[in-house]
Amino acid sequence: MKRIAVGILLVFALIGTVLTYSAFASDAKHPPASDERAMKSTVVRYALEQEAVIPARLYGKTLDLARCTSLLKAHAQRLQAVATPSGIQPMDIDWHYLALIRGQLRELHGALPVAWQGKVVYWDVIGGGDTEYTVRAAVQKTLKWATWDPGRDRLMRPGSFTYSSTSADEYTLTLVAGTWKVSSIKHWKFFDVPGGLSDAP
Repeated sequence: MKRIAVGILLVFALIGTVLTYSAFASDAKHPPASDERAMKSTVVRYALEQEAVIPARLYGKTLDLARCTSLLKAHAQRLQAVATPSGIQPMDIDWHYLALIRGQLRELHGALPVAWQGKVVYWDVIGGGDTEYTVRAAVQKTLKWATWDPGRDRLMRPGSFTYSSTSADEYTLTLVAGTWKVSSIKHWKFFDVPGGLSDAP
């Protein structure tokens, strides 16, 4: 009987160890709901900041050197709000951004890219805990455009397009002074709506 009792105690001890480990692993993998919402918001803002937008104050204006410099400064400040220095690539805050704007204007045949919207269509927390997590995420983007009418001094003929294919990237998110920021990013796969993950776009 003593052997049986000891055996039962050992089984319960092992179960307790497994349950404790499972709870710990779950806590390490899944952040609190409020933090996860904040991380998703950061990832969306970061992803959209990679796209070109003409701010309202520049509608109908020529992009001279002073305005281009102002555009770059504002863009860099928005990136710094959602990323640490290690999460910002040099090309993200140099003249490459202006090339994006020129390319977008060319694709829109003179219409202005006035806004981007995004939503998380893939999300997987793969590691981390406490103040740093690694996630894999894909953000589906919608471009909104319109044509500036100088005679009426307002935007006309608005339109939008939602992209079905997007990049699925691996992000490291770090809590800095109470704010979740992207501290690193690398490409992982592609994501197609509604097809799902793939290795090619």
